[in-house]
Amino acid sequence: MPIVIDDPATLDALREKGCLGADNTVDRDALAAVLAVELEANHVAHSLDEVYTATVAPGQLTVDIFGVTDPGLSKVVSGLLSPSLAGKVQTALANGYVLCATRSKVVVELVGGEQKTVTVSTRFLTDDHDMIDEYFLNPASRRAEGTVKRTVKLGAMVKARQPEMAARVDEWAGQLQITFQTALTAGSGS
Repeated sequence: MPIVIDDPATLDALREKGCLGADNTVDRDALAAVLAVELEANHVAHSLDEVYTATVAPGQLTVDIFGVTDPGLSKVVSGLLSPSLAGKVQTALANGYVLCATRSKVVVELVGGEQKTVTVSTRFLTDDHDMIDEYFLNPASRRAEGTVKRTVKLGAMVKARQPEMAARVDEWAGQLQITFQTALTAGSGS
């Protein structure tokens, strides 16, 4: 469902960048292209030493590009910045870059002038092989491993509660192993 932006300043900023569709809805493809250009120009880390200065939070990226603080637009931007394979910005990138995610500590000023350090989700681009391993491939491996472990626990739970299903669960687990191996082999090009 499209998010409708009502704030006139935000609408003007989106229109100026070619990111406003019919009925004042955000054109996600156009916005992803604008985000990709900004990231490629100003948020690339070519080494581990550059990660801290290259990272940017979705809300800050919204302000940097559009000059507005709009929670609705920031939410759309955040969604487009998914570092997944099908993420809109990920698919819009060129030049061999990979969109990566990390958590960064930032100091925010609260009402009354008090400052607080918070951890926020941030994004950056890289073309460095070691950083692609660290910030893109390794997190994907950890997520996949977690999925496999949870799936194994499902089978163990069924076997504990329904011992007469042990052979069926073992067959199911064997088929899953074949499925995972086939997927890994197909994905690696082997």
